[in-house]
Amino acid sequence: MNGIYEYQQESHGNIVGHILVRVSETNKSYHFTLLENTTRYDYDHFILLFKGKETATVHKEKSSHFMQIWSDNDFTIYPMRAGIPFYFVRVGEEK
Repeated sequence: MNGIYEYQQESHGNIVGHILVRVSETNKSYHFTLLENTTRYDYDHFILLFKGKETATVHKEKSSHFMQIWSDNDFTIYPMRAGIPFYFVRVGEEK
């Protein structure tokens, strides 16, 4: 699942911003590095995942965040198990 992933924010069918993250997977967790955030609206639940830092870790067991990994390795994440889901699509390899 290692790679670069993008969430696209839409408004009335138009892309108005995105969130770009680097994901590194280990046996026990997923490590996120926030690369870019151009969303127009403040998505508090996603930003809280990072706790003011550029990196975040989501543990595979007993996490306060829910992640669904799809067969193509894209994923949906519900930070803090609340708010709206964020669907991330793989857009590149990990550098």
